[in-house]
Amino acid sequence: MEKIITFSVAAYNVENYLEKLMTSLLNSETAEFIEVLVVNDGSTDKTAEIAEKYVKNFPDTVRLINKQNGGHGSTINRGIEEASGKYFKAIDGDDWVDSSALAKLIVGLKTTSADMIVTNYRKCFSDGREEDVTFSGLADGREYEFDEAAAKAGRMSYHSVIFKTDILKRHHIRLDEKCFYVDTEYILFPVPYLNSVFYFDIPLYCYRLGETGQSVSPVSRIKHCADSYRVSESLFKFYGSGLPEMSERKNDYILFVIGGHCAWHLYTLILFRPSAKNKRNLIDFENEIRNNHPEIYREMEQLGDQSRIIKSLRRSKYVLYYPISWYKQIKEVMKCE
Repeated sequence: MEKIITFSVAAYNVENYLEKLMTSLLNSETAEFIEVLVVNDGSTDKTAEIAEKYVKNFPDTVRLINKQNGGHGSTINRGIEEASGKYFKAIDGDDWVDSSALAKLIVGLKTTSADMIVTNYRKCFSDGREEDVTFSGLADGREYEFDEAAAKAGRMSYHSVIFKTDILKRHHIRLDEKCFYVDTEYILFPVPYLNSVFYFDIPLYCYRLGETGQSVSPVSRIKHCADSYRVSESLFKFYGSGLPEMSERKNDYILFVIGGHCAWHLYTLILFRPSAKNKRNLIDFENEIRNNHPEIYREMEQLGDQSRIIKSLRRSKYVLYYPISWYKQIKEVMKCE
């Protein structure tokens, strides 16, 4: 049977989480319609052993792909290469899906041929709190032109998007390897080739938050700041690489997403302990964007509440760098107490 959707699982040392993910995917209603690629990224724990159990029990659904460690982007690249499903969904090995939402998704995917699917997702915090992220501007079960969907939904994140596999393969979508924070590359690189979007008002992806050592934690952001900058450079190159002719709305959407990542990187630079050197690094990044990508520089001020600090820094000619940075240090300490 032709598979409706491929789930590409980024699996690095996820022995404590993989069974929850696999159980959520492989319920009796959906197993025959999906392909699950467990891309083992050089794990040193029992990740591969656990995956093998599911390969044995679901040989027509689950495949284990063992590879040398290459980072999150490398698992998605390999998943795209190996995928056979009509649609492609990347998922991290420490997250999971809502099984009832998946069953509804499978029914819906049988009748649509949209280039991209958007679903809600659920933030699941380590203290037990849950928060659904929805797209209230979109109507459930409706197909949109990409421009209209972008205008109504705003940024469609890694956790919410599903792409038609053929688009990813045909346009050779590839992410940076051995690099953190490539999620923005994943959601942006296919955009020039997307014409239609279908929305399902269901919380499919369950995103684990609050665990020690996660890549989005302040400590990890500081540790992997060079990767965040590397992604910025990749996005600048993408934007200036002679993209196909696009609508103004699609161009604006790409600017919006790149501006969001650059703002995120700027916030990371603020998280460093304030010093003359770190202030210089922040100003150098700002100057690079202003001089080489003025449209992105301007976009960074159009991100609502996120842009208040950016505006304050710029208008004060970075005099406010020290108080803002110290405030961030104190705030993070208080979070941990």
